[in-house]
Amino acid sequence: MLEVHGVTKRFGGVAALDRCSLEVRAGIITGLIGPNGAGKSTLFAVVAGQLNPDQGDVRFEGRRITGEPPHRLAHQGLVKTFQVTREFAHLSVLDNLLVSMLDHPGEGFGTIWLRPGRVRQAEAKAEARARQLLSFLTLDRLADEPAATLSGGQKKLLELGRALMTEPRLLLLDEPFAGVNPTLGRSLMRMLRDLNEQGLTFCVIEHNMDAIMALSDYIYVLAEGRVLAAGLPGEVRQDRRVLEAYLGSP
Repeated sequence: MLEVHGVTKRFGGVAALDRCSLEVRAGIITGLIGPNGAGKSTLFAVVAGQLNPDQGDVRFEGRRITGEPPHRLAHQGLVKTFQVTREFAHLSVLDNLLVSMLDHPGEGFGTIWLRPGRVRQAEAKAEARARQLLSFLTLDRLADEPAATLSGGQKKLLELGRALMTEPRLLLLDEPFAGVNPTLGRSLMRMLRDLNEQGLTFCVIEHNMDAIMALSDYIYVLAEGRVLAAGLPGEVRQDRRVLEAYLGSP
């Protein structure tokens, strides 16, 4: 589904990514781990169109998307969440989801006046979708509360819900378990598995080793901007290069 070929990204004289290549297969959950400064978040930013690579190529479902902006990629089904949540603090939880809807006919001035029935129908459909997601995320009782009142873990769920409103096919999650308490973390893991079983493909950056090993079907390990190792979770855990570079030598 996603192909990254020889991507390099430099910041001054430092190569955050150095001819990095990997693939994400459709229908599975792919984990991306590595020490701080390994290039994980930079790779996500390049894939999601937030940064242009200095060299290399990114393809999504066979189509070259290198350098395309995030809003165009979202329309194609590729969406990224943020490590630090970016909710609209003074809007309600429900409205935070509604603003994420793509291609709303009410955004066109002419449609509002010439086809108001179509706008009302789209608004009703969007609200039904948003409330369905809030129920799935166990945020339905907070639908009318300002997003600023949510806990850190609940804001992570809200971030996921906003991404899901765009109906993505590939979702890039940047540290979804960071700052989430263990109970909510277990619930979030079940949600991600359920979504994956429904056909949504994930690529996940995570520092919580227990969470990423339990969640992922396949894992890439980055170090110094390159793929150091790749394989099934059990294989990665036992890879001596990974133990030395990231997990710590036994």
